[in-house]
Amino acid sequence: MASPPKSATLARAEPVGEAFRLLSFDVEAPLGFVGGQYLIVNTGAALASGKPAKRAYSILSSDEEQRCFSICVKRLPEGPGSSALHALEPGQRIEFSGPWGKLVDDAPLDGAEGAPALVVATDTGITAALGLACARGARPASLLWLAADDDARALAPLVEARLAGRGARLTTSPAPPPRHPERVPFASSVVAAQLRAAPPPRAFFVGDGEVIYPLRALAGRHGVDEARVKLEAFFHNPERKAPAA
Repeated sequence: MASPPKSATLARAEPVGEAFRLLSFDVEAPLGFVGGQYLIVNTGAALASGKPAKRAYSILSSDEEQRCFSICVKRLPEGPGSSALHALEPGQRIEFSGPWGKLVDDAPLDGAEGAPALVVATDTGITAALGLACARGARPASLLWLAADDDARALAPLVEARLAGRGARLTTSPAPPPRHPERVPFASSVVAAQLRAAPPPRAFFVGDGEVIYPLRALAGRHGVDEARVKLEAFFHNPERKAPAA
């Protein structure tokens, strides 16, 4: 039997550039999430089929605080769910389920505790990367963000502010847009350079599935143990049998 939905109250809403909105919610009971996980949010909007528009959003706030969380919502053209969340006002409530996801830093390191992880995010996958880098007791990370120019311009100040004092080294590299023929070769060349310079004890890839699955194979060819590579596809997931509604 499915567990009943949880609820949260919008405490603050802040615009981030023209397309994004940072939403901070309060919850009555500790959420129990770990950095890198996500929630399935019932946006309050309905799809054309009449079903509720439920969307996955990474928790980008630190898991040091469990009675509140933040998500960043990009407003999509003709997107009923994102439009509803952009219209949400402080004091209003949402329902959600979770936390979900296995993009968590939980593998034993056999004496390599001080070596930095490699975290590669494409596009808005940077929100999950922030959750990882800002997790309670997070180990050092080398964070590579492959973003289209519009995403980078809008989210860069938020990303830099959240990482301040966290010990993560951020490199931002504007990348070709999704489905561009040079996108995967570009990402592979940038990540291969990182792997050759300092092979990491563990790696995390999040964002465009058409990019991160080849990057996982690339990490293996550079000697990264497959058991210490995790990934989460935000879109273009080759393992999804049917496209999301």
